[in-house]
Amino acid sequence: MLSLLGVGWFSMNIRVLIRSGLKTLICEPDVLLDMAHNSTISDAAKELGRIYGEQVSRYLFNRNDTLQVICIKNHRKCLPGEVLEEEDEITFLPPIAGG
Repeated sequence: MLSLLGVGWFSMNIRVLIRSGLKTLICEPDVLLDMAHNSTISDAAKELGRIYGEQVSRYLFNRNDTLQVICIKNHRKCLPGEVLEEEDEITFLPPIAGG
């Protein structure tokens, strides 16, 4: 597990479970992010892209800078704007397609 923790009164630890397509881009089973309080799921995705590079950003976001993946928080589907809390677990899954 990779830990990307900082020190500060105004931060919280968020665990990102690396699943599905992200596994080919991030070679860790999970990542701990140090995020500011009131950060959203979308903010955490942007932080992953900042840390791991453009390929991760392209996997998570479309050209309009909108998340194009399914967001999961504490094992439940949620919206990208949902605010995170200390020790939340999140993951990003590819959209379901088919016919």
